[in-house]
Amino acid sequence: MAHTYSHLYGIPTTGLRFFTVYGPWGRPDMALFKFTKAMLERKSIDVYNY
Repeated sequence: MAHTYSHLYGIPTTGLRFFTVYGPWGRPDMALFKFTKAMLERKSIDVYNY
């Protein structure tokens, strides 16, 4: 849609995709959330390739 708008009206566009977003809508399988949960529950954190 942005490409079409840019082509029709001659306005350059740039699209951004954020892969690591923290906050209420963050994915629970991300390292930050897993590590925080493990620390709060006093569980060990698995570290691979160390």
